[in-house]
Amino acid sequence: ILAGGEGRRLRPMTCDTPKALLRVGGQPILAHMLDWLAEQGVDEAVVVTRYQREQLENWCAAHPSPLPVRCAAAEEAWRSLAEEEMVLLVGGDIVTDLALPALLACHRTAGDAVTAVLCRRREGHGVPAAAGSNGRLLTIGEPAETAGLALAGICAVSPSRIPGSAAAESGIAGLLASLLRAEEPVRAYETEAFCFDIDTPADFLACQKALLAGECRRFHPTSDRPAGHYTVLPPVWIGRHVQLGEGVKLGPFAVLEDGCCVEAGAVVRGSTVGVNACVGEEATLSGAILCHGATVKRGAALYEGTVAGCGSIVGEGATLCDGVRLWPGKTVNSRLRLTHDLRFGNGRPVLFEETGLSGEDVELTAAFCAQLGTAFGSAALSGAADNARGKVAVATAGGPAAVLGAALKAGLIETGCRVWDFGDCIGPQFDYLVRSGSMSCGIYIGDGAASGIRLVGADGCPAPRALERETEARLASGEFVRASRHTWREPMQVP
Repeated sequence: ILAGGEGRRLRPMTCDTPKALLRVGGQPILAHMLDWLAEQGVDEAVVVTRYQREQLENWCAAHPSPLPVRCAAAEEAWRSLAEEEMVLLVGGDIVTDLALPALLACHRTAGDAVTAVLCRRREGHGVPAAAGSNGRLLTIGEPAETAGLALAGICAVSPSRIPGSAAAESGIAGLLASLLRAEEPVRAYETEAFCFDIDTPADFLACQKALLAGECRRFHPTSDRPAGHYTVLPPVWIGRHVQLGEGVKLGPFAVLEDGCCVEAGAVVRGSTVGVNACVGEEATLSGAILCHGATVKRGAALYEGTVAGCGSIVGEGATLCDGVRLWPGKTVNSRLRLTHDLRFGNGRPVLFEETGLSGEDVELTAAFCAQLGTAFGSAALSGAADNARGKVAVATAGGPAAVLGAALKAGLIETGCRVWDFGDCIGPQFDYLVRSGSMSCGIYIGDGAASGIRLVGADGCPAPRALERETEARLASGEFVRASRHTWREPMQVP
């Protein structure tokens, strides 16, 4: 069982958990695999470890197995199996109900060094593969896209006949690619059995859905039904000790792992809620993955393909847009609309430092400046500025900065602010003009990427932190003030 990979495409799910221990259908992938191997008469399982090695070793030691299991590094495993007549190689992220006797008989009869299992390819899932009319594997990867088949992540191998260079390759796809490059014959064994290779979060959710739909013949889940008043739209799987609040709506294709909590009025559909995770009141999970110990607070929403890592927190009313991944332990601030993966910080970008917003930290484009103008104008109108509400000064250092200034003014005008355009000037001069002109606040664009953008308060000094933070929050969340077009006014040109 090749369980040593880092599972990088599955992150953040695998940041703290080896992919073989990810839970599908109520138990770790490795548990499914050991049960299947025992049912098929396999004598012994060797779990090849590297990434998160101790977790795998501890799990194998703590959980009774239906067959003898030992853990080993890749080289040690190859050496110990070199004299075996036949070895089954299985990826550490495979869920299957394949009947092994026919595969092993095919391998013995064909006499090739490797027999690779090919299954029906699901759209968007699995490594494409193509077989020839002679029963040999022709190619894998992009050249096989139209063949309708995929690598199942399972191979029967005669260890003594595999070249050392091929044996050193990582993973089954790497082994097969090495053999094909060396023009070594590889037998293709096509099957209609359920074979699912979990390589991405999308694969993970698709596998959960397939299991709940009954596609795997050996998967017969027993689901709890906690007491309470809630709605279930099958298929749904509910683990042990799950707490469900009043009016919760589950399904279809919802998986609630052991010890999780879904509070009143929350909706969970097409999603997985991990062990001891919590979904707050009126929150929505749609096509999302909530890892173990993660929390989604009241009114928050996670949409298609989003993943909240172990112990992460999605704040009240926050939104994770399609495909966003939140790394373990990270927090998304309340009411924030997160459109990008969050590995560091709390999701709210701190753009304005002591010297303003630097073009070295953010790409200063016309599109960005237009949004910044709308965010700044919205913040000024909200009362975050000191006085002369909505009277905003703008100036630039000239040159390319003037183009950015034009976009900035357009954004300000859209909010209904009264824009006073002081044209081109130097920074200290602009600060004086803001103060002497009784402006609510001002915004100045310097020359050069490093000079960036400064927010100025009514007193001509750097803008109050409250105004900067309010601008940043609105820029991140997209909560802008929009004035009707008939109220828009041309900037007041100040000579």
